Amino acid sequence: MTVSELIKKYNYKALPPEFSKEQRKQYETELRPYFPHVYARDCELYVRGPLKISDGYRRIVVGDYGAFIEFTPAQAVVENFEIAPGEEYRLKENYRHTVKYFWLCPKGCPDVKIYFQQQRVDYADYQPLMFYVSPFDVCIKEKKNDD
Repeated sequence: MTVSELIKKYNYKALPPEFSKEQRKQYETELRPYFPHVYARDCELYVRGPLKISDGYRRIVVGDYGAFIEFTPAQAVVENFEIAPGEEYRLKENYRHTVKYFWLCPKGCPDVKIYFQQQRVDYADYQPLMFYVSPFDVCIKEKKNDD
């Protein structure tokens, strides 16, 4: 099943345990050839060439609805982020405590979703106050040693 089909059917609820295990294994298998630096930490993440969004990352999180790169606020290049068009309501006081994440995007790239997680969820080990982006939306560049 595609992620879109899963979302439509399960509405971001945790998948049944055996199905969850299958889906996560599939995401991990799909991830490896396209993201060869899965375990690299000494890197930078970019979108559309020169737009840097992170100075490294913490880990890769594989959940029921896909694989995501997790990075900390200290690693995030927040000056290159903006609220995704149409998602400004998430920042309003009456929503701030109920939304699971703030929906951001790199400046000028509204089709690339960056989550700033606010609450825990049942379908993945997302941590509050961490950023998440799909590994398929970024380019990873290894930092050059100046030694």
